[in-house]
Amino acid sequence: MPFRRRRVRISSPEESWETGGPLDLQEGPEILTKGDKLFINYSCRESWTVDYRLGMLELKNPDIPITDPSSWEKTGPVFSGLFGTGHCSFVKSPDGREDWIIYHSKKSAKEGWERDIRVQKFTWDLNGYPVFGNAVRAGEEIRRPSGEMKLKK
Repeated sequence: MPFRRRRVRISSPEESWETGGPLDLQEGPEILTKGDKLFINYSCRESWTVDYRLGMLELKNPDIPITDPSSWEKTGPVFSGLFGTGHCSFVKSPDGREDWIIYHSKKSAKEGWERDIRVQKFTWDLNGYPVFGNAVRAGEEIRRPSGEMKLKK
């Protein structure tokens, strides 16, 4: 069934951390929920630069349509520690007890498309907000997700 409503812009790059390059943009939205909280994480800035980063919208007023920009509050950048982290997805560990973020990051500060994919656990604060922390460095060992099988050598 086709979606028959018109497109609605709920967010634009307006914050200082979202602007300043030749293409001030927001892209790659990904939904994240916890309890009754709804978040949209997105990438902003130019993906070939070290300024590429993740922002987050939170639905603050569920009593008005989610297509109304005033129902959302922006936070960011929400993830740091490396060059150009962006385009995230969220998954649960195999046993469902942990939350993990999958994202890509630039391999160096040099402009261009040289990237790798990373994954790491994230947590939640007492108020139900995601705590992504710092991005893991290349080669940094991380613990396996809970419930994952250990492979025999």
